[in-house]
Amino acid sequence: MVEVVPLMDSLAETKADAARKIDTKTGLVMRSELDNPDPDVLVLMINGNEHNTFALFNHPQPFWTVNPRTGAIPDDVAGKTFLPYQVILSSLRQRRENSQPLIRGAVEMFPDARVVMAATPPPIEDKGQLAGHVRKNMANLVKNGVGDPGSRLAAYVALVELMHDEARQYGASFVTAPEAALTADGFLKEELSNDITHGTREYGRMMLDKIIAAATSETEAA
Repeated sequence: MVEVVPLMDSLAETKADAARKIDTKTGLVMRSELDNPDPDVLVLMINGNEHNTFALFNHPQPFWTVNPRTGAIPDDVAGKTFLPYQVILSSLRQRRENSQPLIRGAVEMFPDARVVMAATPPPIEDKGQLAGHVRKNMANLVKNGVGDPGSRLAAYVALVELMHDEARQYGASFVTAPEAALTADGFLKEELSNDITHGTREYGRMMLDKIIAAATSETEAA
């Protein structure tokens, strides 16, 4: 049986509820408030949207980068600045610093649990479909257009690299997006995209299967 218990403030329905349930030092739900304070497995997917905050929309000074999977250069590079992958990786590493207290707090809260860290869904390639999601959900945020697919994928690959490093740091298993959910170039298949950043229920089932497999495997984390 798999019991899913959120550790963030989704357990708190009101501000008063949050004041009672949330540890202000870690930002996590207090262990005493959980139905199961001693889980066998702890699954973390903390702040996995940083690739979108970095590359979902074009910056005032748009940039481009080489597609990290295929080496392809986007067609529309005119007027854009080339940004090497290592610069993207370094920028996201700095952004991830704010996530470290949450990760450390969660791991320390459950010292006997097996830790599994999971990657978030990759971006979809089709800018048209993505723009449709944007118009529906985030139209007020769009000023400079949607970022090109290769740059969005590069930011995602960089984030996954950093999350994998974090998993190694804590001796945790790391679960990537299911291969069956990806296109040949590493994007999320369009039929498995629910909105701008989330996968569908089917994608979630595929990911949960991988998480359970990692949590029950006798193989050491790598």
